Amino acid sequence: TTTSLSLVPYCIDINYGSHNVIRNCMIEFKQQYNTSYSAHTISMSGDSSFIINNYIKGGDYGIYFGSGADHNIVSGNIIEDPTTYGLYVYSPGDLTLTGNKIHNTFKGYDAYNNDVDPDGIYIYLADDSLTISSNYINCSSFGIYLNNADFSSVGGANIYNNIIFSEYGTTPIYIYDAQKVNLFNNTTSTTGSGSPLSITSTSTGIKLFNNIFTTETGYISLGTSGSIDSADYNNYYSLGSKLIYYGSSSYSSLASWKSASMLDLHSLSVEPVFLND
Repeated sequence: TTTSLSLVPYCIDINYGSHNVIRNCMIEFKQQYNTSYSAHTISMSGDSSFIINNYIKGGDYGIYFGSGADHNIVSGNIIEDPTTYGLYVYSPGDLTLTGNKIHNTFKGYDAYNNDVDPDGIYIYLADDSLTISSNYINCSSFGIYLNNADFSSVGGANIYNNIIFSEYGTTPIYIYDAQKVNLFNNTTSTTGSGSPLSITSTSTGIKLFNNIFTTETGYISLGTSGSIDSADYNNYYSLGSKLIYYGSSSYSSLASWKSASMLDLHSLSVEPVFLND
């Protein structure tokens, strides 16, 4: 399916339906000109639906979930060249995002003067079960962005086994005002002075285990006192003068961070060798 924005702002729009399946489709949104409309390649606000093994290209939003969408699974999709978000979710219910590839490394303006600076996965106002796992994300802005999310009532959101690269010194994982988030077995890498992980001071109850966070000259930002519940067996790496920033203090080495925080007692700071990106 190919759609032009001069006709409608969606390729597929499912509004409050349930038990829908979009599977094994090739869906492309060819944006024709600059517009005030948000172009959604797939727009969904239904429950108990599956978006599986599709090739999704273009649009401002690759996949958009509206408020209250519950018990949905997005798995095995390739999402390419969105201009704003690969996958945007507003106030979701139970949601699983697994095994997707989200790719857009272009940054700037396209041929129609649209500002292109896309995030990979953006979650806003979440408070129900959330699993983000085994995704590969390569984009020019934030990789995974949690914004105003409280998972205290469900034991925490689970973000694990994701690989996220940024080529523009941006932040692969950004956690803003979020409570109870488990980050396990993720690999994030960014260029320049970008932060491979940034947790704001208003976030609490974050668990970090078996992750790789690497940057060229930036640092890992771990919020403030109370942000980190527990952390160990991670690899933090930077060639910059700061390795970790926590509260109002910066730590130039892993040893100084361990001594001050009593966290990450088995963690490392060694340059990871990636076979490819």
